[in-house]
Amino acid sequence: MKLYEVYTEILIKEVGEGTSEPFEYKKNFERGGSFGYLIDGYIIDGPTGDEKIPIKLQGITYKERVSDDMKMDRPEFYEFVNEPNGTVLDGIEIIFSHAGDSSFGLVNDVKFMFRLMSTIKEILQKEFSSNMPNLLIYSPNKKGSEQIEDTGRHRLYTAFIKKAFPKAEMFIDDQGEEIIFKLK
Repeated sequence: MKLYEVYTEILIKEVGEGTSEPFEYKKNFERGGSFGYLIDGYIIDGPTGDEKIPIKLQGITYKERVSDDMKMDRPEFYEFVNEPNGTVLDGIEIIFSHAGDSSFGLVNDVKFMFRLMSTIKEILQKEFSSNMPNLLIYSPNKKGSEQIEDTGRHRLYTAFIKKAFPKAEMFIDDQGEEIIFKLK
């Protein structure tokens, strides 16, 4: 088996299953349906030795009303949501970053990513257990003119979301550089 095949098989299965042990985390913010968590991420025996990578995960709620304006301004999205005018959709925008920085730098440690995705899966399952939103939105980082659907992070998140929410449907908003999943 080629390295690429091993990597692809293991990465998609592991991330999709979320079977790695989650990092420790604690809720540090809650207002309405919005929430925030601090995740105690770390890499053991990385290139610079053991390294703590504290992560901030936020879920920001928003509501979007299906309207004729949406039909005119964003016809593809209007078709995607496929709901009658006046319907109010509940959404959660997921944002995570390095807790000590405004961005989330490049981390190439596969074990770290497995554990991070497992942690996010556990947090979202807890948060969504009482109130599943209609929409889940995120913005993957991209480099230069790269399309958002071609980013490694998008492929990683998509594998995870489709396994965690099997009925989820995806909409790619290239203009807003966002990925939107309809969960119900």
